[in-house]
Amino acid sequence: MSEANPPEMTLEPDPELIKPIDFAAIKRDGIPKINWIAKPYLVDQELNLWIGDGFTAKSMLALDTALGLASGTTVLFNSPVARPYRVAYMDED
Repeated sequence: MSEANPPEMTLEPDPELIKPIDFAAIKRDGIPKINWIAKPYLVDQELNLWIGDGFTAKSMLALDTALGLASGTTVLFNSPVARPYRVAYMDED
């Protein structure tokens, strides 16, 4: 009996996730517009990772933010949300 070989692992970055900064384009065109979900806290199409000491209400703030995004109301200290969003909330305490 032969053992199944695991797929090869690579340490190469995914070019879709890590994009180089084009300083020539920034110099030519200026800084690209930021697409905010809730200014100045949440950027559209970006990963949001909340870290901090224990018992500092991160989970409650994240849950409140998820509810505000899903309902299209306000989040994080009354920042308006333009429209409702689909939300995946994962709490790993």
